[in-house]
Amino acid sequence: QLTTGETGVYLVVPLLGALAVICTYGLGVKLHSRTTGVIAAALLATSPIVLFQIVQPMSDVPVTAWWALSLYLALATSRASAIGAGLAASMALLTRPNLLPMLLAVAAALVAPWLAATPRVRLGRVAFAAAGIVPAMAAVLFLQWHLYGNPLFSGYGTFSELFALSTIAPNARGYAARMVTGEGPALILALASLIVLAIVPRPRATQPPSYPVTKVRLLLWVGCCAAVSVCYLPYAVFSEWHYLRFLLPAFPLTFVVIGALLLDALTLLPQPARGIVLAAAITAACSFNINHASREQAFNLRRYDARYRLTGRYLDAVLPDQAVVLAVQQSGSIRYYAHVPIVRWDLIGTDLDGTLATLTALGRHPFVLIEDWENFGPDYDRTLMAWWRNFAEAWPELQRDSSSEFYRFWRYYLLRCAGFFRSRQGQLWQLVLSRVDRPGVYRSWRPAEPQQLGWMTQREAANGGQGC
Repeated sequence: QLTTGETGVYLVVPLLGALAVICTYGLGVKLHSRTTGVIAAALLATSPIVLFQIVQPMSDVPVTAWWALSLYLALATSRASAIGAGLAASMALLTRPNLLPMLLAVAAALVAPWLAATPRVRLGRVAFAAAGIVPAMAAVLFLQWHLYGNPLFSGYGTFSELFALSTIAPNARGYAARMVTGEGPALILALASLIVLAIVPRPRATQPPSYPVTKVRLLLWVGCCAAVSVCYLPYAVFSEWHYLRFLLPAFPLTFVVIGALLLDALTLLPQPARGIVLAAAITAACSFNINHASREQAFNLRRYDARYRLTGRYLDAVLPDQAVVLAVQQSGSIRYYAHVPIVRWDLIGTDLDGTLATLTALGRHPFVLIEDWENFGPDYDRTLMAWWRNFAEAWPELQRDSSSEFYRFWRYYLLRCAGFFRSRQGQLWQLVLSRVDRPGVYRSWRPAEPQQLGWMTQREAANGGQGC
């Protein structure tokens, strides 16, 4: 923050995203060829879930970058690279400790047969890597012990609260569906390549391409996929598309395998057609990815999340030094910009009056004046019905990328909420608050519409207000 200001924290994820792309290229080069590296890097750089997460200050892209870097360094031959692989893995564990099983894939890369000829050398490479990993693991265990009283506990809850065997099957179906939806072009390239390799005969004069790392490539890929699956299949079930982000650490090697399959299949085509087919396939896949990311609003997140900075800066300008803010979703941004204590009202464990009494006893006195209190719940009924009509009209196009469960969920949600406000069981209030020392008079604004007729009934409104 000293060098880049408030934008510094938001640069970390894009920079590590670039590192993930570079390391994916490096993995492709080491495990197959430079062209494979370019294909894998292009698929990762345009992956919809990567484009969606790379502009958010979350740990999914950074942990992917650290594991990709660790695997890349583990495939080098020097002692320094083995130590670097351990240090990169330690950064990954500090970023997201639950991905500890990924160390098995790193260990497999460290003992790859063409890198270390003797068991003693392989063991030495693992030892050098462990020198960089153990301090990070110790730091994580100590931090969790210090914060939660047990080195195996985390702030998310206990193991039994987080994981269950009953979630494996629904998560397997859910993540498979998200892969088809989010990474369809890459999967089509892989499937088409396998079909070509299976049915197109290879000329006798040519031999299949031989790479000494084919088995290692598949072993590393299976290891990464297995590690991620062990971590997230027994985890909680989420229905949203963007939870595909949990699988990101396996994406670099997945795209390397797809790139290798594509190149092997292209060797069965005539030489002049190979470059044309490759360029067309990658261009089409990347274009589809970017278009899908756009439909998922990946390029509108900046405008959407600007409200956090706007609210935080406003409160920083108007709040006194002794202020306390009650918030939930905006608690972090308000704390960052306004530098005032935050009370999470969803975690206070008591009613609002009790919380205000406690704050008053601590010398934090309420100071806001309610200038206006508007209830527009019935208007929100009309808003929800408009959303439902828009959703129903757009469904023929949306259903190509969505399930019937998605349709039923939003139909139920929108119509239920509309009925909630139409029945007057639910209210939607808008309050205008000001400081008690604010000069002048606040004048509220109401639109001059037929609906703004006080408490008259619909029949009375139709009669011009008679009978009110």
